[in-house]
Amino acid sequence: MFGETGSETVVLRVLSIRPGPDFSAVLTLVDDAPEISLADQGAIPAFDSQITIPSDPFTAAPVGLAVTEAYEGVDGATATGALLTWETVAGERPVSFEVEYRDDDGDKVWRLAASSPVVAPLKATFLPGLLQGTWSFRVRCIFADGSASKWAELARVAITSGAGLQLPNVMNVVTSYDDATATISWDPVKFSKLDVFYEVRKGESWETGLLYGPNLAQPRFKIAGNGTYWIAAKAQPLPGITIYSAVPSSIAIAGAILVRNVVATLHEHADGWDGVLTDCTIDGEVLKTDAANTIAYYELAAGKIFDINFLRRMRIDAAVKAVGVPVTQNVLDDPDFLNNPDVLSAGSSAFVEAWVEISVAGDVDNDVFAAGDVFVAPDVFAGGAVFGPYQKFAPGEFEGRFFKLRAAFRSLSDAVYAALTEFDITGDVPDRIDHYSGLAIAAAGTSITFKPNGSATAKEFKAGPGTDALPHYQVTWNNTAGDELVVSDLSTAGMTIQILNGGAPQDRVANIEVQGW
Repeated sequence: MFGETGSETVVLRVLSIRPGPDFSAVLTLVDDAPEISLADQGAIPAFDSQITIPSDPFTAAPVGLAVTEAYEGVDGATATGALLTWETVAGERPVSFEVEYRDDDGDKVWRLAASSPVVAPLKATFLPGLLQGTWSFRVRCIFADGSASKWAELARVAITSGAGLQLPNVMNVVTSYDDATATISWDPVKFSKLDVFYEVRKGESWETGLLYGPNLAQPRFKIAGNGTYWIAAKAQPLPGITIYSAVPSSIAIAGAILVRNVVATLHEHADGWDGVLTDCTIDGEVLKTDAANTIAYYELAAGKIFDINFLRRMRIDAAVKAVGVPVTQNVLDDPDFLNNPDVLSAGSSAFVEAWVEISVAGDVDNDVFAAGDVFVAPDVFAGGAVFGPYQKFAPGEFEGRFFKLRAAFRSLSDAVYAALTEFDITGDVPDRIDHYSGLAIAAAGTSITFKPNGSATAKEFKAGPGTDALPHYQVTWNNTAGDELVVSDLSTAGMTIQILNGGAPQDRVANIEVQGW
């Protein structure tokens, strides 16, 4: 054969190898590129033998690179991103992965992902904030000796920016009352692709509101105090990825409980925060936490403990308002801080938690407080009242005689302190109705000392029903023509009843009801 020096002259493929005489081998070959050997003039034809060298499984590029468009909840909006996943060849032991992306509609420059390097064995990462358009992605293995594999690339992926995945807004938010406590409800949000939950916040806006209901499965929520409540549907397309309704719905509540007899209404901000402070300080008109990740408490002053005179149920409504403020900001620099719900940025309030706690004590043998006053300065503990531990408060009825409350709040970030701006409480008791059946009324008159039904101990009323100062009464008896009822000395502690006929005192038997609280 003739050929050109240094160039392929013939390409032969081995078809078989068999033993030959004298330890020789017989090879059967076939010309795999006859166009080369037959070319006797001109340029030598190009040739690709199609023979591949297997890649080293211990240094191979990632395989199975896939991109899924995903969504990350950002305070009621959605930010689009790409979830990259990949695998490695069996037996390969990379220590990490380098991830890059490229905007094919923009500058077409490969950029290192913020999450890179991804430490093995994790084989996924999320790239947030990708605008609608065409993007390319690539991943390579990094090994313990610092070497790297070839890139595994996925080119020209279309990102839609959530055009096909948008949760509907919550609609038809209404208020109703369960056992005199306000409850909000709304139409269920139906979304065939995902399981839908709901999130409820309370505050001036969705961004600055405190989280009250994080993952509600049903479209119903018993509220915690007056204020504005925000509701949004939420779902998780992928683990760790949350999307929200684009526009949260809101409803303002001015009557969290249906009151009957208001014991007292407290506004601690208006009172100058005169209670007991723990791990917090007064800064202007607000309370602020002293340190992050430490629960601060504001407890009502001793003179503001509720006393409803004897053991029974009391309906209580309490609410707090708190915001997050960067530690570098001085609230005193804002002349209208309390009316500026976001003196900082909406994100700071996301690091703040606030709630109310309550402690209850039962009745005592001796009355610690003066009968006509809800709040009296003497120490309630001196009267033998034993309070239970503080528990997290929810609006409704509590059984006891003495009730004390405190606000708890904290910051979850060293860069933000929590500022408590409001703490309001309303106490309300049901009517007390005393019954005296078959009571003998002496001709000279009978004095009645009020005591609750079933009690052998006299307990005076705090006041009459509603806003009346004295109790109401109703007296019935077998009336004789000319009988006249005379009531004297009516007070919260008792009254005197006499029945006259023609001006003459009479003996009678009467049934009496006395109403107050």
